[in-house]
Amino acid sequence: MKVKRLIAAFCTAALCVTAFAGCTREAVNPVDEGSNSKMQLYVSNYEGGFGKAWLEEAADRFEELHKNDTFSNGKVGVEIKLTSSINGTAGSNFVQGLGTNTNDIFFSEDSFYYDVVAGGYALDITDIVTEPLTMYGESQSIENKMDEALVDFFKTSDGKYYGLPHYETYYGIVYNVELFDQKGLWISTNGTYIRPGEGTKANGPDGQPNTSDDGLPATYDEFYALCDYMTTVGVTPFVLPGKIVACETLMMFQLYADYEGRENFMLNYTFDGVATDLVNSVGGGLNQNGTFNDMLPATTINSTNGYLLKKQAGMYAALEFAKKIVDHASTWCTSGSFLNSEDHLTAKHTYLKNGRATQDNQVAFLVDGVWWENEAEENNIFATWEAYGAPTRETGKFAMLPFPKASEAQVGQPRTIATNCNLSLAFINSKLANDPEKADLAKEFLRFLHTDEEMQNFSVATGTLKPFKYTIPEEKKAQMSYFGRNVVETRDNPNVDTVYTFSSNSKFLNNFSAFYPDYAWANHNPFSDFKIGGTELSTVEGYYAFIMKERDQAWWDRLKG
Repeated sequence: MKVKRLIAAFCTAALCVTAFAGCTREAVNPVDEGSNSKMQLYVSNYEGGFGKAWLEEAADRFEELHKNDTFSNGKVGVEIKLTSSINGTAGSNFVQGLGTNTNDIFFSEDSFYYDVVAGGYALDITDIVTEPLTMYGESQSIENKMDEALVDFFKTSDGKYYGLPHYETYYGIVYNVELFDQKGLWISTNGTYIRPGEGTKANGPDGQPNTSDDGLPATYDEFYALCDYMTTVGVTPFVLPGKIVACETLMMFQLYADYEGRENFMLNYTFDGVATDLVNSVGGGLNQNGTFNDMLPATTINSTNGYLLKKQAGMYAALEFAKKIVDHASTWCTSGSFLNSEDHLTAKHTYLKNGRATQDNQVAFLVDGVWWENEAEENNIFATWEAYGAPTRETGKFAMLPFPKASEAQVGQPRTIATNCNLSLAFINSKLANDPEKADLAKEFLRFLHTDEEMQNFSVATGTLKPFKYTIPEEKKAQMSYFGRNVVETRDNPNVDTVYTFSSNSKFLNNFSAFYPDYAWANHNPFSDFKIGGTELSTVEGYYAFIMKERDQAWWDRLKG
């Protein structure tokens, strides 16, 4: 059974049947509108991870809302034609092909906003972004719903908007709550492992009692001890998507952000502030306070010395965490975790079959992004293992693990999540400037999608979030999976800082690829390098030194801006 999806009250029964049958939504190629009775909008959607159901449902509601609209060419009503694919709808090749792309509206990812703007491919949408959404009963504008870092990035130097971030994403460690219950993996106040009802759960990394992370490891050492314990009760801690190295490196990126906290981490993008945890020497590694014995004094960071941020202690902490997993791979990881055959989909199969169809151990953790559950459903992975007693998306209890802290001294510090939104982007084809009536309709659709109600519907359909400020009412949360509710409640948690890794700083804008999260590890995968061994990248200290050398002052000085 799939997770229930909302359809607005104005959607008629007949329309709902048409929507879910999917009879008329797909576009083959844009055609001459003169042969159609309705005004058509052609929409290109990158469906990897997030699918297309959210967009089909929103299109149904928009068409119903505008079914009686008349246009100067005699057409009545609106029809949205959709091209949805994982191919040709995202990435640098997609951007390079925009000059000949005939779609009207784009929902993409891995598309650098300023490349789209510089190419003249995007229509000016400043009006719909800055005007209050009064026609939808809202007092705020889309701009009012954006984090200041997103406004800083998406508003160009001349005060214009040509696009908006599409979705909010981050990687991490998914854990199976039911498995923790069944196997008694919760940490108690006396340090033992318990099932619910067998004792009192210890405070988790937030350091507070009676919160959602109770019973989870509060420190790295507690996490390592839990992984060892899992192996004694028939549980393998990890499945890693060995072929998709970004899953591992971007999980480490989150560890790095969580260690640093909001202010220190954002220095990597704004280059404006004081760095308080720069390391002079890593000799001896992290001490009992989760820092180093040899630290630099607090240092003011600007666009001339940003290279010093390579010395942030969080980079070392993330490397140490990864090395510990690799060193215990034979017992902590599934057999395919480091193989090229284990991609983002097969890893989900390994995770969800969870020992039911084979004699393998059950698996506690999956390294993936917040869209993992929607992607698993879109690819029928839940359905594959349901016959063996595996949970469905609707019945399963999964959540994103709050990262443990490097030491007891850091327990209780706010959780920090860094999202770059996967360079996701929503924009309108600049060619519509030659067709003002259609341009207005396209802008109206984009505005409609950024109302609170439609963003709530997006979250219900995908189990994820839009990178805007909006509240999801309880009746809609109730239609989401356990994991989807966890994603929503995490962002709503006042003890969690969500950092949007964008900036208008010229060093960042002119050298974006040098600041993409993967590059934190100098375009390498520490998991693979640690596993292979035999090089300077075999140890945490060697890897850290490699990054220091690769991102030294000379490298920084070669950057533009």
